[in-house]
Amino acid sequence: MYLDGKPVNITGPLMAQQYGIAAIYQEPAIFPDLNVAENIFMGRQEYNPLSRRINWRRVYEETEQLLKSLEVDLNPRITVKNLSTAKQQMLEILKALSAKPRILIMDEPTSALTSHEVKDLFDIIHRLKESGTSIIFISHRLEEVFEIADRITVLRDGHYISTRNISEVTIDEVIKMMVGRTLSDMFPKVDVEIEETILKVEGLTRENQFYDISFELRKGEILGFSGLVGAGRTELARAIFGMEKPDSGKLFVNGKEVHISNPNVAMKYGIAYLPEDKQA
Repeated sequence: MYLDGKPVNITGPLMAQQYGIAAIYQEPAIFPDLNVAENIFMGRQEYNPLSRRINWRRVYEETEQLLKSLEVDLNPRITVKNLSTAKQQMLEILKALSAKPRILIMDEPTSALTSHEVKDLFDIIHRLKESGTSIIFISHRLEEVFEIADRITVLRDGHYISTRNISEVTIDEVIKMMVGRTLSDMFPKVDVEIEETILKVEGLTRENQFYDISFELRKGEILGFSGLVGAGRTELARAIFGMEKPDSGKLFVNGKEVHISNPNVAMKYGIAYLPEDKQA
């Protein structure tokens, strides 16, 4: 590894930080019971050895300056566990940027963000680029890579395949490099047998979260729900699993109406729930 033309041997994250390298990971490394400002400057607070106290006023001032400079709407004093997954991901980004790195590695930074937050992040990236910061943007979302990157490097099975200028390559060419062949029929129609309905939802509603949701799920079927962060997908799943109480609506399992008041009841009916928080 070379930095500024000189070989370096980076043995740990602290040494990387000393070289001006910061990283943003898919899984936020946060302290849920501390607030936003405490998380951002953890381990880097100004400490007065005479009074043996941290200058908290300075911590909050710098946090507010950082939020203002990046145009991020976040309360420095809010406890992090009360933030949404998207806001926690934005906090992870703020932590990295607070160190003012000259090289920033971003590993799937948009995975939990809304489209509006992605736009805000890209605005931040453009400003960092203009100020001279170099960025490694890791993503499987090729549309975002083509929007934000100048060059693209493709890896496959742990091996380097190619590096190309974004202006000289198409998404289809990148996909071919990623999978090793041309994909001609990615969404073929297949014949499937229609099995019996095992879960039926009628008019499920929870105020300010989701409204009048109805659908059927059949045996052996994969039913997908799509939408932006905040659209109500997670809240709907939590309601079906008994983690949230709906205001109205009905649930049927194997044709019989059921009342799922908590996760234990849901599991007795054979329903499992895998949350969006991978660390849960």
